Amino acid sequence: MDVPSATAHKQTTVPSAPGVTLPEPLRMAAQHIRLLQNKRRTLAEALVGAELQFLAALRREADAGHTTWPLLRDAYTTLSAGRLRGLDGRWTDLIGISPEKVIANAERETICAGGVWKGHWPLRRGERYPPTGKCVVYVLFDADIHPIYVHGTNRCALQFARHQAHGKQYLSWLAYGCVDRAEANMLEARLQRRYQLHIRSSAARNSTARSSSSARTRTSSR
Repeated sequence: MDVPSATAHKQTTVPSAPGVTLPEPLRMAAQHIRLLQNKRRTLAEALVGAELQFLAALRREADAGHTTWPLLRDAYTTLSAGRLRGLDGRWTDLIGISPEKVIANAERETICAGGVWKGHWPLRRGERYPPTGKCVVYVLFDADIHPIYVHGTNRCALQFARHQAHGKQYLSWLAYGCVDRAEANMLEARLQRRYQLHIRSSAARNSTARSSSSARTRTSSR
């Protein structure tokens, strides 16, 4: 058996965990990692505790009728920024409604807060246009309830009259109220993207119909 010489480098090792030995520099780094892990666990537990207190207070406010859907959505957004595991489950258990439903209801309430009008051409009993001066984004629908036009205005009645004067054909309409022109511009762009395919198809059908009508007119005049 070879015996190491006295001049050979001697490596000092100490047990850092059962069955594991590490060199001294790694042992010190491992201790630092474990310390940070313990701090993280302690901090996470403290954050969950604070979160539960927040949710309990929010539930009391909700039971007292002092909350709205946008307020609940903002509360959830605040908590989700912490990215703690299990938030959705704790939220649903304590608030009684899932975050998905809270967000959907908040969006619906935000839209309705601006006002929503709907009607036909011509107007039927009980239908009315948005008041003059109110910024809206409206959508026109054909007889098959396909969107054919999206635009923003603050003079809805006048705009619809112009459509009729220019021969635009539509059966019904829907107008979304907006706080100001900037919000109307954003909503108009969003609806344009959503309905783009339907609007293009409608335009193509109208173009084909006009071409066929013109051809029949030329043929009959010969």
